[in-house]
Amino acid sequence: MKESRLFGPNLELRRTISGTLGQPAIRIQDVVTNRGNTPADHMMLYHCNFGWPLVDEGTDIIWKGTCVSRGLDMDNRLFNSKHNYRKCLGPQEAHRGSGESCGFIDVAADRKGLCMVGLYNPKINLALAMRYSKKQLPCLTNWQHWGVGDYVTALEPGTNPPIGQGVARKQKKLISIAPGKSKNYDLEFTVGQTRKIFG
Repeated sequence: MKESRLFGPNLELRRTISGTLGQPAIRIQDVVTNRGNTPADHMMLYHCNFGWPLVDEGTDIIWKGTCVSRGLDMDNRLFNSKHNYRKCLGPQEAHRGSGESCGFIDVAADRKGLCMVGLYNPKINLALAMRYSKKQLPCLTNWQHWGVGDYVTALEPGTNPPIGQGVARKQKKLISIAPGKSKNYDLEFTVGQTRKIFG
């Protein structure tokens, strides 16, 4: 896939999706290469949405680390110490239409530098785990939209939270890829019938 324009960035994404016969896992390997002749600003976010039946009232949202609200009033209603924002709620009136909540998570990595996050529904004993490199994707966003009929949550590993390049540039956290250079991203999704897949 290419993202390019005259006098602008010329980025190429090459994706490899693989698995091993008999194993309940899918691996995604992405390589983003700057095919232009000037440095290119770059942000990457994997917007992984999950819904019913994995996501249901009482499903656990699993990660180790610290979380802060995005800072908007709609986020502060759920992402605070009075609410268990790590458990999926039932449908919420405040989430009709475009109502949503969002938290930014600093996930703790294991000794190999890998993060593991995911979901576990104890009602149907179904789990999904995502594993990725903290060095490659240091930020995790948890988006929650508990709307009636539009009931979904997302776990979004990224190079930055979804704050836009302008804000990331001001924070001095915007990545730049030099001409001819590449950035690699690796994710693994595993499905299981027990919470034990999280270790």
